[in-house]
Amino acid sequence: MIRLQRMLGAAALIALVGATACKKEAPPTIGGADTTMAMPSTNLSVTGIELGKAVGVDKRVSMPMTTFGTRDTIYASVATSGAPATATLSAVWSFTQDGQTAVVDSSSQTISPTGDAVTEFHVSRANAWPTGTYKVEVFANGASAGSRDFEVR
Repeated sequence: MIRLQRMLGAAALIALVGATACKKEAPPTIGGADTTMAMPSTNLSVTGIELGKAVGVDKRVSMPMTTFGTRDTIYASVATSGAPATATLSAVWSFTQDGQTAVVDSSSQTISPTGDAVTEFHVSRANAWPTGTYKVEVFANGASAGSRDFEVR
């Protein structure tokens, strides 16, 4: 009887060793954390528009404002998220006076972001800006993505 128990025990041990030897190992983790990362969206979305008189090397407005002088260069920082292969951002600057709106400038940039990004647009004039109400409207791939009103005094 003891011999039968030893044989069964040995057979169980061999089966256990065989089963663990064939078991696939889990991929290694860094610091015990799950290393799965979410991929950025392939769609582009505008997450913010800031206006100011200057931008930093990161293309962000250094001091947001909505009132400018007649000789200022006006910057718009457009924050986006997503990672499309390419996308087109456009800025259309307009002026409203006496109920009439006129486009004063427009420009476009083709971008290839790999996640969160900032794109800079700006306008300036050789002559003074007329005082009044202005707006910049941003378009992402032709669709309006937001706007900011501002004033020149």
